[in-house]
Amino acid sequence: MIVIAVLGPPIGYGAWWSYTHLPGRYMDTEEAIEAYYAGEYRGAYNAFTRLAAEGHAKAQLGLAELYWNGKVPERIVGVGPYWYEQAANQGNATAAYIIAMEVGGIGDDDRIRWFQLSAKGSHPIAIAELGLNYLEGKYSLRPDHELGREILTRAGQDGNGYAAHVLANAYMFGPLETDPDQASVWYAAAVQAGNAAALTDLVRMRTAADSPLWNPEESYRWKLVQISWQARSDEGLRPNWMPPIEFLVFDESSAATPDPSGIPAVAFATERHVAALRAIDERMRAFATGRYESMGPLPDLDGLFLDLDASAIIRAEAKARLFLNGHPSPPTEPRLFD
Repeated sequence: MIVIAVLGPPIGYGAWWSYTHLPGRYMDTEEAIEAYYAGEYRGAYNAFTRLAAEGHAKAQLGLAELYWNGKVPERIVGVGPYWYEQAANQGNATAAYIIAMEVGGIGDDDRIRWFQLSAKGSHPIAIAELGLNYLEGKYSLRPDHELGREILTRAGQDGNGYAAHVLANAYMFGPLETDPDQASVWYAAAVQAGNAAALTDLVRMRTAADSPLWNPEESYRWKLVQISWQARSDEGLRPNWMPPIEFLVFDESSAATPDPSGIPAVAFATERHVAALRAIDERMRAFATGRYESMGPLPDLDGLFLDLDASAIIRAEAKARLFLNGHPSPPTEPRLFD
């Protein structure tokens, strides 16, 4: 008597087994990408392997990612970079960027070549990195401030928030000649483009009394935007990669002290200061979630960095509302195959 046993996947096989994408099922590229995003790596691997061999650049990128990140049964040295290069040579800007940023064992000239190829394919972070490389003379490049500024300015004007943020930092901290006015313009442009890291920097520098960009009214304006995006994060509408909110209070008479209320990054001297911060936090969250009209006046802020009169508060809140009308939701992180 012959007994035929049908065996399923071994225990612990995890995402490699999928009832919706069975091994051997012929998916097209978009189906394979969705399987990858869903963590159904076995089905994605089978499809990417076939499609990559047929010359599909996105499938080559996907196969490279699976090997590079150890999402295949056996990680083979060199296979990930090989498929990244195959995809990049077909003009896939993401693959070229990953080679430039992450793959080791390549010379500086080759690394710059991959940055340039990725930037030519309009990869937004690669463009920003290439401009920064020229500003700082990284890898095999000699410093070229004019070319770096030109690359970043053109990209920033086209809505590249990464490039605008790099340019703002270059005007604020070097290597370009310090120009706080230009830095302010480019920080705001980066935020307009949805760069959350630029928003964190802008709030910090508008808040710090020793910063050339110190401006309590503008600080309050951008804090409202920051709180609005944070409130949406609390509702599960914002990706985790955005930086946390910081409340920065400068009081020369005290050192920074952890706040037992849980408000992050607060330096305070008295309980009244903490009470004022709690009231500000409540007001901002009310603003972000549509309960603003029910809030009372801003609490007494004497002794805190945010000492605004009524007209300044109205102006700051009006500007924040105007911004949020056009940017109601926080930015989203680009996905691998976008």
